Amino acid sequence: MGIQVVWDNTEHTILRYDVRGQWTLRDLANAREQVTALLSDNQGPVAIIADVRGSQFVPTNLLGRFSQSSYTPLPNVDLMIFVGASNFIRNMMDMFDRMYQRRHSRMQFTADLETARSQIDANRRGFPVQPASPLPN
Repeated sequence: MGIQVVWDNTEHTILRYDVRGQWTLRDLANAREQVTALLSDNQGPVAIIADVRGSQFVPTNLLGRFSQSSYTPLPNVDLMIFVGASNFIRNMMDMFDRMYQRRHSRMQFTADLETARSQIDANRRGFPVQPASPLPN
């Protein structure tokens, strides 16, 4: 199945990763390349929604794929929201942030797309989204 990247709105201010079934590191790299190309044509802030409700699968060596020198934040991205992430995925993203010392206070987790869109709207209206609360150990 893999990862599909689409604009979530007609204004091109929200990009959405639709993650379905089993996906590979190549799928992720292809999606990242596509997002980078889409962002290069957009000068304003863009939020990203990663809808992972369709897959709780994580490829082997996902964290190992990234290195401190090769990971670069995406340009123009002001908020990233994961929809439907399991505790495992939440913990993995927290570990990624800690490993690479990139505390993403702008990373959030929600249960559905409507809540994600509402959070983005609130953030853009000047009501900053609070950082995700830490998960219990």
